[in-house]
Amino acid sequence: MRLKRNLLSIVIIVVSIVGTVFAFINYQMETGETAHINSNRQTENPSYSSVAEDFEEFLVDRSNNKDDVSNVSHTQIEYDFDQVQRHRKTHLNGACDRLNQTRTLPRVSPASTFHFIISDKFKFLFCFVPKIACTTWKGIMIQLYHNQVGPTKKRFVKLDEIGSPEKVKKRWQNYKKVVFVREPLARVLSAYLNKLRDGDKKIQTKWERRFGAQIANIARKDDTHKRRNSDFTFVEFIKFILKLGPDIKLDSMKDHWLPYSSFTHPCRIQYDYIGHFETLAYDGPTIIKKLGVEDVVQFPEVHSSAAVDGQQTEYAKVPIDLILKLQEYYKMDYELFGYSKEESLKLVLGNRTTSDIGAYLHR
Repeated sequence: MRLKRNLLSIVIIVVSIVGTVFAFINYQMETGETAHINSNRQTENPSYSSVAEDFEEFLVDRSNNKDDVSNVSHTQIEYDFDQVQRHRKTHLNGACDRLNQTRTLPRVSPASTFHFIISDKFKFLFCFVPKIACTTWKGIMIQLYHNQVGPTKKRFVKLDEIGSPEKVKKRWQNYKKVVFVREPLARVLSAYLNKLRDGDKKIQTKWERRFGAQIANIARKDDTHKRRNSDFTFVEFIKFILKLGPDIKLDSMKDHWLPYSSFTHPCRIQYDYIGHFETLAYDGPTIIKKLGVEDVVQFPEVHSSAAVDGQQTEYAKVPIDLILKLQEYYKMDYELFGYSKEESLKLVLGNRTTSDIGAYLHR
């Protein structure tokens, strides 16, 4: 009798393990969404905030699960990562040539190096873009750095901390380089929702203090509303962005909406892996494996994105001509990374009539 009970226990354990394995395989094949950072630094030279403030906001995003995630197709079973990467890099190189972009390495400066996080042990650089799985990747880089140096209060090393231009260029040239991009309309909506409406109230207050007066002066007509530097609508935020234009000085708050092509240097730095937020559940784990760090860190589970889930609802409140101006603002992001303006417009205008969309697409 005891032998039968032992055999039954073994069978139950085996069935449980098999079930877990199949669940994991099913997740890898079917899921499609993950996380993202928010790095707000507002100081002097070069106008980036303190490490303490940045880390505080990072912890807020992690604890509130504010990393928002992509709308990866759950029906896409086969995903040839290597073929997708070849296509993305071929498109990028062709666009850089067509647009006559400079192809030499950027001049080493705080602005050109700030968004790169280093893993010297595994010899790669991650270029983070706010609102594109930033919190997830910063968490990964923290784990890799602690694996390299042991327990420490320091999170990781960024390229702007290296100092020597020659050492910076050596890493740009010799290390693997990773960047993630995202459909621009979804990214800017995510920035608005997270920083000025639905995010942590302390962070929202910081943003309102920094930009509130400007937004109100630009987007609000009557004096009564101009004096209230809070409760901004998405339309008001868009008007503010368009008024400032894409050529303003970069800092660690403005980088949440500025075109990422302006600080990732995609034509000047040869990226080995170009991930898309929309295929994060496929790209993230595969890049971890390609970098040879899968024994140290695992890519976390992907979650749903508020910006994706509410995209049509939020853009329904935005006049179509303002959406078109916003797409023009992000023109380089669209062209360099292969996002279709027409497909994006159809996605955000899904609740409007086909005739309205056609009229604006072909006017």
